[in-house]
Amino acid sequence: MYKELLVKHLNSKRISTRRFCLKSLVKFQKKHNEDVPSTKNVAPLHYATNFYNSPYSPSACAYEAYRCGCYLIGINDYASLNGSEELSQAASILKMPYSIGYFVDCMPLLKEKQSALYTYGISVKYYKEIDERLKFLRQEKLRRVLTVLDEINLEIKKYGLEVSKKEVIKTSNYKKGGALTEKHIAIRLAEKICDKFSKNGGVANFIISKLLIELTDEEKLFIGSKNNNFYTTYLANILYRKYCLKKKRPLLVNASQYITVNLQYGAISSYKLDIAKYDDDELSKALDFLKKYGFGGITFDCLSVSKERLNKICNLAIEKELFVFDLYNLGLPGQMVKQREENEMLFKFATCMAGNSVATSYDVNDGIFGKNTQKKCKDMLTRISIFENIGKEG
Repeated sequence: MYKELLVKHLNSKRISTRRFCLKSLVKFQKKHNEDVPSTKNVAPLHYATNFYNSPYSPSACAYEAYRCGCYLIGINDYASLNGSEELSQAASILKMPYSIGYFVDCMPLLKEKQSALYTYGISVKYYKEIDERLKFLRQEKLRRVLTVLDEINLEIKKYGLEVSKKEVIKTSNYKKGGALTEKHIAIRLAEKICDKFSKNGGVANFIISKLLIELTDEEKLFIGSKNNNFYTTYLANILYRKYCLKKKRPLLVNASQYITVNLQYGAISSYKLDIAKYDDDELSKALDFLKKYGFGGITFDCLSVSKERLNKICNLAIEKELFVFDLYNLGLPGQMVKQREENEMLFKFATCMAGNSVATSYDVNDGIFGKNTQKKCKDMLTRISIFENIGKEG
């Protein structure tokens, strides 16, 4: 019971409380000889915190990675670096390497209908300077999200529902330097719908007949359940994906300006690829283009391709001196670990983050790559300036 209470308070409003609980959890586990599972090849780089659209603080994210036995904890929020300092402190307590990054939606440069620029390996000592460059994006995002809210309120007022701007902003961490997103509208809207309609049939009927949302059989079953502790959260996810995002007003930036900023501070810029759209020849040309444009890596969901295909992609990227980052976004904490361990082609290179402290999470002589590729990989890790931007035990 004590341990569960400590975990719960990792999301306390006070950072001092979160820090105390994290230290207490480490002491508790040592006192009771609780072993952490060994998943050293797993280095998640894309944890979302409550500075984006996740309910979890940087401390809670760090503990989740620690509890699951991950080698590293990395956060990557939309246009915000304000979880950086807390993450570095949490990593110090947990004695884990850490990675700080951010992402922004960017204008597609290749075949993608929509893309993003992901940044990795920002030094905690520079995060405030870089975040100043991101502040106007959060302000513009706020304006666009509130425009979406106005549109939604016009539709739902006739059903006796309304979500205020104050409520939505309060749901987010915007005032502390986080981003406001359509997900925050969905959270408040889900609460309003649950209060207005009964869970048993009423909610499903409303969102199907009034909001014109198509539900799968599984979603209908879940929403029709009377006893479900995650009911509102689940409903918010449905509203976000199938209702709010359809009204989204994209904020696309020119990637080049952020590549310039990242290079200035020794961080890696990575382009989000829709990997399924490229055959081998097309991918080779695309990587050449991205390298010339200034990108240092590519980001995609490594589980979306076969082991053989992933092998080819990673080898090709390494030959062109580009890093590969696994996009797999954590939905609920812990989901990633099991799936990653089941995939024996987990490319340690893809998650090694290009830093010396993290690169030890894989052995380039483990037989995955040929000797020439191994040498190139080692050379890249040796040359790249991002070395010093990977936190080691804070």
